[in-house]
Amino acid sequence: MITVALLAAYAALTLLMALQGGCVETSEGYFESRGARLRYLAWRPRCGGVAGTALLYHGFGGSAEMMGWIGAELARSGYLAVAYDARGHGKSSSTLSYDPSLLAEDYMELARLFGFQGELVLVGHSMGGRAVQDLAPRLNASRVVVVAAPPVGSPKASSLLVLAGLDEIFKLEDVAKANLSGWDVYVSPFDDHLTILYSPSAIARILAWIDPGAETAAAQRLALVLARSLTAAALLALAPTALARGGVGRVESASFRKLALAVALAAPLALPFYLSLSVVLRAPVAAYVVAIFYSQTVSLAALNAKKLSRVWEFAKRMGARSIAWGAVAALAAYFLVHEMLQPFINVEPSPYRLPVIAGLVLLFSPSALLAEALASQGGNSAARVFAVRFTVRSLGFIVAWLAFLALVGGGYAGYLLVVTYVSLLLLAPLELFAAALSVKGAGSVNAVWYPAVLSVLLGAVTPLA
Repeated sequence: MITVALLAAYAALTLLMALQGGCVETSEGYFESRGARLRYLAWRPRCGGVAGTALLYHGFGGSAEMMGWIGAELARSGYLAVAYDARGHGKSSSTLSYDPSLLAEDYMELARLFGFQGELVLVGHSMGGRAVQDLAPRLNASRVVVVAAPPVGSPKASSLLVLAGLDEIFKLEDVAKANLSGWDVYVSPFDDHLTILYSPSAIARILAWIDPGAETAAAQRLALVLARSLTAAALLALAPTALARGGVGRVESASFRKLALAVALAAPLALPFYLSLSVVLRAPVAAYVVAIFYSQTVSLAALNAKKLSRVWEFAKRMGARSIAWGAVAALAAYFLVHEMLQPFINVEPSPYRLPVIAGLVLLFSPSALLAEALASQGGNSAARVFAVRFTVRSLGFIVAWLAFLALVGGGYAGYLLVVTYVSLLLLAPLELFAAALSVKGAGSVNAVWYPAVLSVLLGAVTPLA
C-alpha cells in the first residue's frame, strides 16, 4: 500500500509540474560550432510575444539544467532563454574551453538557429560569470547578470552582481571596492555557490532587476520538484523488497569505531591517488571521487587484512543470477536517482562520455566488490546499515577534503568542497538502495549495480579536460 501511495504521489507531482509550466515551452537540441557538437536547452514564452533574448552560461562542471531555473522564469517574463552545455560539459562533445572567441562563435550559431531578436541579456554563473563579462562588449549586450563570480572591472552594460553569503569559493569582502563601480549588487545571505542557482529569492531578485514588476513561480516550482525528488527517494528505499527475497546468516565486520578511524587515517591518501587518476581519466571531478573511494578501500583492506580471503570466496559465489539481478537493480536505481537529480543537474550520459564511463566501471568495481565482501550481510535494519555506510563514506570525503584544503588551499579547495557535498548528495540515495539490499543478503547484487550506476552518474557530471 505504501508503494502504491508513493507511486500515486509521484504521478500527481509530475502532472502538477507539467501544468505549472503551461506558459513556457521547453526544448532540447544540438548545434555545431567550431568542430564541437553542443547541446542546448531553450525556454520560450507561450503566453505572449518574445521581448528579447537571454543567453545563460553555466560554470565549471555545470550543465544547462543548472541555469534552467533562471531561464524558465525569464521565459515566463517574455524572454527567449537559451542555455547550452559548454565544451567538455554535460552532453556536449570536445574538451574544456572558455575561450571568448569560441563563446562568441557559439552565440552566432545559436543566433542563426533561433533568430534572436530584441535586447540581449547575458547571465553567467561562476566561470560562466567571467565568460559573460568577456562577451558583453563583443555582443553588445544590453544587460549582464553575474552570479557567484567576481567582477573584473567597471561594466560597459547595465550589470547586476549576485553573490552568495555562504559561498565556498569567494565572498563580497574578497572583491576590491574599485571593481564594484557601476554594478548593482545583491547578496543572498543563506545561499552557497551552488544553491544560489535554485534559490527563489535570488531568482526573484534577478527577474525584478531585468523586468521590474514581473512575477516568479520559482518558489512553487522548487517545492514541487523537491517533493517529487523525496518521493523518488522513498521509492528507492522500498525497491529492494521487489528485487531481493530472504536473507543470509549474519557476517560480522569490524566495529563502526574501528572502521571510522581507519577511513579517517587513510583519507589523505586521496591526494596522491587524485594526482595519478587525473592524468588517466582527464576528468577532474571523477578523479576526485574515485581517489576518495580508493583511500577508503585501502583502509577497509588494512582493517581486514586477515580476512581478505572472503573477497575471493565472495567473488566465486557471484554468478549469472547476481549479474541479472544487478542489471535489474541498476536500471531501477538509475531511473529513480535520475528523477531525483535531473531537474538540478544533468545526470544523463552522452555517447562522448562512454569511454570515461567504461573506465570508471573498471575502477569502481574492485572497490565495490571488496566493500560488499567485507561488510556485514543480513541481520540488521536497513536504517542502521545505511547510517553506518553513509556516515563512514561521508567521513572519508570530509577528511580527504580537509587534506586537500591543507595541502592545496585557495579557490580550488573551495570548489572541491562543492564537489564534496554534491558527491554526498548523489551517494546518499545509492547508499540507501544498497543498504536495503544488504539487509536482504544481496551484497552480490550491490557489487554489480553500484559501480555501474555510480559510473554513469559521475561520468555524466564530470567535465572533461
